[in-house]
Amino acid sequence: MMLDNAREHGVCVHDGVRVVEVLFEDGPSTSLGTGRAVGVTIQEENGKRRDVHAKVVVDASGQAGLIQNRLRLRVWDPVLNKGAIWTYWEGAYRDTGRDEGATMVLQTANKNGWFWYIPQHDNIVSVGVVAPFDYLFKNRGSYEDTYQEEVERCPAVKERIASATRATGYFATKDYSYRATRVAGDGWVMIGDAWGFLDPLYSSGVLLALRSGEMAADAIVEAFAKHDTSEAQLGKWGPAFNDGVDRMRRLVCEYSRRLQLRQLRTPLPRASRHRHRSPDRRSLHRSGGQGVAADGVAVPARQEGDSLVAGRHAAERCSAERQRAGAAGRSQSLGEPHDHSARGSVRHAGGRHARCARRDRVLRSARRDAGANFSEHRRRTARTVVVLGRLATAALGVALHFFIAFLIVATYVLASRRFAMLTRAPIVCGLVYGVVVYLFMNLVVLPVSAAGRPTFVVPVVVNGVLIHMLGVGLPSALFAKAASS
Repeated sequence: MMLDNAREHGVCVHDGVRVVEVLFEDGPSTSLGTGRAVGVTIQEENGKRRDVHAKVVVDASGQAGLIQNRLRLRVWDPVLNKGAIWTYWEGAYRDTGRDEGATMVLQTANKNGWFWYIPQHDNIVSVGVVAPFDYLFKNRGSYEDTYQEEVERCPAVKERIASATRATGYFATKDYSYRATRVAGDGWVMIGDAWGFLDPLYSSGVLLALRSGEMAADAIVEAFAKHDTSEAQLGKWGPAFNDGVDRMRRLVCEYSRRLQLRQLRTPLPRASRHRHRSPDRRSLHRSGGQGVAADGVAVPARQEGDSLVAGRHAAERCSAERQRAGAAGRSQSLGEPHDHSARGSVRHAGGRHARCARRDRVLRSARRDAGANFSEHRRRTARTVVVLGRLATAALGVALHFFIAFLIVATYVLASRRFAMLTRAPIVCGLVYGVVVYLFMNLVVLPVSAAGRPTFVVPVVVNGVLIHMLGVGLPSALFAKAASS
């Protein structure tokens, strides 16, 4: 829909084309990069590749993060280190009336995770489980087995999908919370998931994608007018956008923390109770689930068969009560009859107004306490991460590099005892061995590490091969020759 709209407004759209890499003016970079982005290399449906040059490259490649991975700008969230497994169901239970399309959050009985339950079009419902990474993926079976095990731990979900048919396979994402260290560079800018992803709890992905795209577009239009496509101009919206994401992250972190507690540190104020109209919704509370308001805000269930409704319902009720109190007060001041029923109505409405005001004060106090607690927790966590990063991470990196270097040299020495040619022609064999090590590290080791699969570009490959030939392979061969003699 958005692509068709762009085409209708004059954008030249190429379907069936894949962007292979970003072109940089001074060659590619594997760190923060100093070159200006000048275009992209695309691959057409027939497999033919060609370069397309542009004044600004906008990376909207989603979680593939073409520029983010290329320049190694991705930073994983140390707190929201969770994973998710999800699938889609056809014919699953839907609420009726105003709640028919409401997103629900249903906690598992063991409180190790929670399910999202999102009704979609064509009678499809997206149902996924979110939990800490280690709990969800380590020492577990297939995605299907893990998903079904968690469904058994959440009777509310099990009951809702009992008569449904699974419409797709199972999908999974690991360590999905991340963001880039910056939003733009000289000649390029990242938006949406290509820049970062927060959490599925509040379904914020579309909002952040559209908002970042809007802000980046304004910066690009201004850049063209100024003839300035520098990082400072293209990324001027970054600080404000990051601040907004930080505020949303605080809500997600606080909500996740409270889900894992048996009791809330700051009790929520009492809200109106509504009887459930179906056995399915009552099962939410028997399963330790969460009652969810129409606006998607989950609150703890406190009585079987009832749901505490917060958010829009309570706000509407308080607003109506304030209006009634104000109208009753105005009727008294305008000299209308002062009978006992009128005075009682004023006192009753005024009392409700006072209760709403007290409720508002409690809510504001709870939010301030939650924000203060989280801010202090974040400061303590940041200090801890810095200390660990300076000491433990550095020590681990040195140890791992020493161990890898030892294995590389030991492999060549042991091989030279079986194949004498490795010591008779150490220079040639050493250089070849360096190439082999380079290929092994980039094709086998890096793809299974946090760095991910590298992008092979001619200048980077040549530089890496020379370093491994002269700094790894050749010294290993000369050491083996010296050891054999």
